[in-house]
Amino acid sequence: MNNKKIIFCTIFLCICIISFIYLFLLLSENTKKHDTNKTVNIVFTTDVNYKNYLKTTLRSAVASKSKDSIYNINIICVDLSKKDCNEYNKFETENVNVNLVPVSLDNIKNIGNYEIEHRVTRADLFKFFMPDLFPDLDKILYIDVDTAIVKDLTDLYNTNLKDKFIAVVNKPIKDYDTILIRGRFYPKKVRKYNCGVILYNLNLWRKYDISEKLVHEKNIDEDRELMTQNIFNNVLSQNKIVKLAPIYNVMVQWNDTMYKRYFFVFAYFPYCALHSCRFEKLLDNAVIIHYLDREKAWERRNDLSNYWLKYVKDEDYK
Repeated sequence: MNNKKIIFCTIFLCICIISFIYLFLLLSENTKKHDTNKTVNIVFTTDVNYKNYLKTTLRSAVASKSKDSIYNINIICVDLSKKDCNEYNKFETENVNVNLVPVSLDNIKNIGNYEIEHRVTRADLFKFFMPDLFPDLDKILYIDVDTAIVKDLTDLYNTNLKDKFIAVVNKPIKDYDTILIRGRFYPKKVRKYNCGVILYNLNLWRKYDISEKLVHEKNIDEDRELMTQNIFNNVLSQNKIVKLAPIYNVMVQWNDTMYKRYFFVFAYFPYCALHSCRFEKLLDNAVIIHYLDREKAWERRNDLSNYWLKYVKDEDYK
């Protein structure tokens, strides 16, 4: 009898704990947003390597927005000709404004003065300077060029940042590998979140000189694998960020079949606990799909790349 009571009490306690966790997650999810602002300030950075691909990404954003939302799209044109920059003006509509911000790599020549092996160029360093580039804004949404924007961005933009510096999506798999630097092995610092989609709290950045801290970290960084993502993770740790639902930065990798089918629910436990989703359902609910592999969507032809390819037009490459 006593054993039955113990078993019953244990089961009841477990149910109570699980219910509490579920309610906590549900409340956390539902209290992140409180604004109803329909104006979305967006920023992309591009250079000669990505100038044409950005046109496809812009087309996806314009095609997927709600009729009543207003997009102010800012494009940081890194060492692009005036003619190339002006190509983006064609995406203006009644509720889409385009603001061109010409900059030069000469302005950041003393910051982490090296290239990295794969496709992230030094133009990525302008992520550090959003408060200076947009002094009149309190908040801005940065999105990488290698993305397909498949739903309206208003809910994402209206995320309550509270006292946090940025809102980002955590990576599905944490990286605990080692890296060879100058003949020695170092443990990689865990890069817990991805920087392909970043919602900035610009006022808080200005208050705490975050740009300066990022530049300092970059200049002493020995990890040459990434341009900015490791720097962000080093300076702005988990307690300084808002964790976004994975629908806002669905990270597509070509060789992740096992992960998608078996480990997804564990990688994104809070979201999956609330929405009972698999990777395929996540794609259906996605707002931004991010092709973060070295091979991009314009180089692959399969069901995953179709989210990006559907917005391609021949004129994008003229």
